[in-house]
Amino acid sequence: MKKHLIIILALISVLGFCARPVRYIIKGDPSAVSSFIKGESAEFIKKVDTFSIIIMPEIRRAEDLSDLAIEKYGLDLIEKDQLKKVNFIPNDTYYGEYQWNMKRIGFENYSDISIGDPSVIVAVVDTGIDLDHPDLAANLVTGRNLILADSEGNLYSPANPDDDHGHGTHCAGTVGAVANNNLGVVGVAPGVSIMPIKVLADDGYGYDSDIAEGIRWAADNGADVLSMSIGGGTGTTILAEAVDYAYGKGCVVIAATGNEGKSSIDYPSLYTNVIAVGASDYSDGRSSYSNYGEGMDIVAPGGDPVDGPANWNNWILSTTIGDYGGSSGTSMACPHVAGAAALLVSLGFTNPDQVKLLLTSTAVDSGDPGYDLETGHGRLDVFNALNVAVLETDPGVKAAYCFPNPFSGLVNVVYKPEKSGLISFTVFSEFMDKLYSDEREGTAGTNVIFSWDSVDEVNGVFFLHINGPDGKKTVRGLRIR
Repeated sequence: MKKHLIIILALISVLGFCARPVRYIIKGDPSAVSSFIKGESAEFIKKVDTFSIIIMPEIRRAEDLSDLAIEKYGLDLIEKDQLKKVNFIPNDTYYGEYQWNMKRIGFENYSDISIGDPSVIVAVVDTGIDLDHPDLAANLVTGRNLILADSEGNLYSPANPDDDHGHGTHCAGTVGAVANNNLGVVGVAPGVSIMPIKVLADDGYGYDSDIAEGIRWAADNGADVLSMSIGGGTGTTILAEAVDYAYGKGCVVIAATGNEGKSSIDYPSLYTNVIAVGASDYSDGRSSYSNYGEGMDIVAPGGDPVDGPANWNNWILSTTIGDYGGSSGTSMACPHVAGAAALLVSLGFTNPDQVKLLLTSTAVDSGDPGYDLETGHGRLDVFNALNVAVLETDPGVKAAYCFPNPFSGLVNVVYKPEKSGLISFTVFSEFMDKLYSDEREGTAGTNVIFSWDSVDEVNGVFFLHINGPDGKKTVRGLRIR
C-alpha cells in the first residue's frame, strides 16, 4: 500500500501545476487587447508593464488560441504564463557547504519527486552501522551480524550489527541519512529504511562465506536493494550463488568496482546480476583510483584527493561512528547508486533489470562518448532517472522517454519499438508549431535514439512525438532554463 501511495504523491508533485488556473500573457494595441478579452469572455487578472495577464473561460487547443489571438484580434503576442517552483534545500547542517555530491546528482530537484518510502529497505552489507547515530537511527530496521568474532577474537552477537570500524556507517549515511533535521548530512534516499548487515570485522576484512550468508539473510528478510562497498580480485562460487539468489528474489544488487586504479573490476561487482559502480571526481571524470574495465556499468561521486586539491570537492562527507567525516573511494560511490535504486523501487519499479536500465540510460555521459570501459554509461543523475520514471507518456509498456528532463540545449529521446519499420520523430511547441522532424528505420526490441537541439527555443512545454509501426507515443518535455 505504501508503495502505491508514494506513486500518487510523486505524480502530484510533478504534475501539481495543472491544478492551478492556466493563465496567458497577451500584448498588443490596447483596443485589440480589450476586444480579445471581451470577445472571448476572458478574465482579466492584472497588467504588468505593457503585458496583460488573463485566464480563458474554457480549455482550448493551444494552436487554435494562438491563431485566434493573432489573426482575428491582431494581438502582437500570446504566451502561456509559465509556472516556476521553489527548489527544496534541506536544512541539514553540512549540506550547503560540503555535500557537492548531492547537488551533482540533482537532490534539490528530485526530492520534489521522491525521497523514498520507508517500506523500501536498503541492506548495507558492510562493517555494520552505528545503531545510535542521531542522523541514522530513525531510518534503521533490524539487521544481522554474520561474523563470529572481531580481529582480536572477541565474540560478536548475531543480533548486534553495530559498527566497530566506521566504513559501513559512512556508506549508510550516503544511502539515507535523515533529511531536514537541522543535523549533519542528508542521504540520497532519506525516506527509505536501512538494514545493517555486518559481514566485515573491526579491521575491515571478512570472508566470502560470511558475506554470502549476509546477502541471503538480507534477501530473506525484506531487503529490496543491497549496497556492497566491498570487493576483491577473486570470486567464489558461494558468493556468486548468493548474489544470484538475491537477484532471483527481486533484489537490486549493487557493488563497488574497487580502488586500485586497474583495468579490471573487483568481485562481486563483476558478477552479471550486480550493478558495478565506479567513482567519479568533481569534474565527472573517472577518479584516478577507480577500477574500470569489462562489466563496468556506471560511476557516481566518490571524490579524488589523489589528483585534486585538498578541499571538500574531493571528499564525500557522511556519517561516521558518533560523528561525521570525509572519505573517498568507490565505496562512497556505490551507496549513491543504491539510494537511487531505492527511490525507483519506491516508485514501483521492482524488477532489478528495469532499475538498472533506468539508472544507466539516464546517466550523464562522461569519458569517451557513449558507453566506455572507464565510466560505463556515465555519471549517475538521480533527477534524470526519476523524471523518466514518472514521465507522462501514452499507455504502453514500450513507451518513449526523453533525458535529461527538464532539459536545456540537447535532448535525447529513447524509443524501443515492438515492431521493425520506419519511425518518425517530430517536435512540437505547446502551440503545436512544428519545430523539428527526423525519421529512421528501427529494429524490434532495439533502442532508437533521436536527438534535438533546443538551444534556440524559449521556455515552455514541448511535445516529442514518436510514430512507428507499433503506434504513436508522446513525451512531454518540460524545459526550464
